[in-house]
Amino acid sequence: MRAGIESIDRGQTEAARSIGMSGFQTLLFILVPQTIRRVIPPLTNELITLTKSSSLLSAIAVLELTHAGQPSSRARSRRSKIYAAVAVFYLALIAVLSRASALLERRVFVNY
Repeated sequence: MRAGIESIDRGQTEAARSIGMSGFQTLLFILVPQTIRRVIPPLTNELITLTKSSSLLSAIAVLELTHAGQPSSRARSRRSKIYAAVAVFYLALIAVLSRASALLERRVFVNY
């Protein structure tokens, strides 16, 4: 967010100050709308990457989806079925997040 705010041209802030806006008004009405448009793609990509990487948490004993599937897969014959179900769940979750990201970007970038 900070990088997004700093990426806005200083002239925007100066113009807002020149018409009598306070610092808070400048931030709220000028900087934040432009910043949101710039940071949505990287933030949603980061969310998707964090979701994909969450399976690594099972290595440090944090209960998550892959780790939760391990007790059920103790029987050798069920292991592939359980992990296939976990993989399908991750695929569905990432597909939903990707689609939500695309819809959010389309909605925000309407007049940009």
